[in-house]
Amino acid sequence: MSFHATLPFLLFQSVWVVDDNGGPGVDFTDIPPAIAAAADGDILLVKAGTYAPFTLSGKGLRILGDGPQVTKVGGNPPSPPVGTAVISNVPSSSFVYIEGLHFRATGFFGINLLQPLQVSGAGTRVALRDVVVGQTGGSLSGFDLQPGLGVDGALVHLFGSSVFGTGPIGCNADAGAALRVSLGGLVHAAGSSFIAKGPQCCSPISACPSAGGPGILVAPAASGPSTRAWIADSTVKGGPNAILPGSTTGPGLRVDSGTARVSGGGTSFVQGGALAGGGGCGVAVFTTGSAEVVVHSAVLVGCPGQTIPITSGPGIALGAPPLPVLRATGDFTLSGNVTLSLTDGPPGAPFAIAIDEAPAHFGIPGPFLGELLIGPPPSLFLLSGGLSASGEFSLTIPLSGAPSNLAYLPLFLQAAAFDAATSVWRLSNAAVVLLRP
Repeated sequence: MSFHATLPFLLFQSVWVVDDNGGPGVDFTDIPPAIAAAADGDILLVKAGTYAPFTLSGKGLRILGDGPQVTKVGGNPPSPPVGTAVISNVPSSSFVYIEGLHFRATGFFGINLLQPLQVSGAGTRVALRDVVVGQTGGSLSGFDLQPGLGVDGALVHLFGSSVFGTGPIGCNADAGAALRVSLGGLVHAAGSSFIAKGPQCCSPISACPSAGGPGILVAPAASGPSTRAWIADSTVKGGPNAILPGSTTGPGLRVDSGTARVSGGGTSFVQGGALAGGGGCGVAVFTTGSAEVVVHSAVLVGCPGQTIPITSGPGIALGAPPLPVLRATGDFTLSGNVTLSLTDGPPGAPFAIAIDEAPAHFGIPGPFLGELLIGPPPSLFLLSGGLSASGEFSLTIPLSGAPSNLAYLPLFLQAAAFDAATSVWRLSNAAVVLLRP
């Protein structure tokens, strides 16, 4: 997809205001009718409030809330709205961008019943920024059979978001999981957290000894491309166990015949669920079948004094070279300042940061370590230079005077730093910038 070909499409679309309080200037009081009326590429500005779960299919939209603390999708029964928000079958020529919403788990008396968000369909592309999926509360037992966020066959990027397992039960592997990726889906997460729930409760208990759910589950595809995930600069925790003999915790990352990459700086980690009574934690990475997991830097967390291994299963490669960590921080308005920073790169290495209008996730041939997470060339090079002796770079960009038509336009970034010792370009995680007026 060409940046220049799609830029006009993104800039000249209708803006709809959604506010459950109604009033002057408000187009809709709920999200579902706004989605029904909007055309491909339109923008929904969703004010603080509580809204019904929606189904978005057949078109791409930008849905921008006032923040996950105040803009909520889904409620708690018996009071509506209840249900699972679904994004599916978005044309490959478009994508969905969602920012500042909280997709809430729903249930009675803290027992979660429904999956908050599901993304599916080959060709569907979704970017989530500053989004919360699920919630920290909930009972230790319940009737959940699904993860907090399910990605089946689609491409999803998460930025600065938090995903929680919806709760326990069931003998299926994804019960209590924060994120499930399956059916050839692709997920990239940067600066996010994934917290599983647990324990699972089965009958008879011998069939499922009360294991916590995995923080992230990468499940196999029946056919076609492998299911893949790249978890960068993020934290992942498996679900805790029950106080029962023989019970186990959920792994931080479970990969069943898929592929995964784990990278990040010193603040990111993958850890198994907590053992009952504060006795430590479980396996950080658990694999089965033909799984392939590459771990860059020391990002797996074990527990001192315990015999449980940090990893378990085939296909796990530890100690891969560190990948650069790209972050975009600051005041994301047309009058603010945005700081772009790179860390964990090769000391003194030349680097470049490219920019594009859409998320991607695919391997590229040649001397590269990592996958391309923005659209294929010709992307635009935003800047280039040299990293410091500690492998870092930072630049603050003032936005005052930026064209007003850049408002509400998501721009995806990825960096590459050249490792002269191996003649390989190390690719960073992706980042995204969306400016508001």
